[in-house]
Amino acid sequence: MIHAEQHYAPRIRIVKGLEIGIQNGDTLKKCKAAAKNFSYDFLIGSFHSFNGTDLYTANYSEMEQDRILPSFYAYVHDCLKEFDDFDVLGHMNVIDRYLNLERDYSESLMIIEEILKMLISKGKGLEINTSSYRYGLKDRNHPTKEILQLYHDLGGEVLTIGSDAHRPSDLLFRFEEGAAFAENHGFKYFSTFQNRKVTMLPLSKFIVK
Repeated sequence: MIHAEQHYAPRIRIVKGLEIGIQNGDTLKKCKAAAKNFSYDFLIGSFHSFNGTDLYTANYSEMEQDRILPSFYAYVHDCLKEFDDFDVLGHMNVIDRYLNLERDYSESLMIIEEILKMLISKGKGLEINTSSYRYGLKDRNHPTKEILQLYHDLGGEVLTIGSDAHRPSDLLFRFEEGAAFAENHGFKYFSTFQNRKVTMLPLSKFIVK
């Protein structure tokens, strides 16, 4: 990697990043080790499971429906109390991708507010993840408009925009809409990172008016 940085330095800046899949128990030790084993520029902390259940393969029909969301966000909250070696929390409401039910957030808002307060107090940010458009979630953006507005109202400022690209064609996917989504909820800047230090840049860079 150092050789690549030196080789391409006159033309591009190589940004070294990692997405850490946060889980409780012994896996948290691996998360902590992964965050420390390289001089990264940027770390995303994300959730892809909860209580030992993979979000993608879980059988939600067997769960108590009105407890799915509160249980998930309580799990996120508990894990983040133990692990905070990341810069931005990725696709916070990722569970919405997998729920074929009316998503009632009324029982989860208090714990979500505590999560956001925790992020803000520790200087962590939130990600707008434009994969929600690929998954056809319509108004259930990543994060939801309610979560993004609450983050803003609580004083949150660190905000990144990512496309969760698994293919080259997904790079920068609908970034302009993600930036407009941020602007519509009071944000003026998005964040970039180098050596784990944040730089704020104007959202107008992504928005064509």
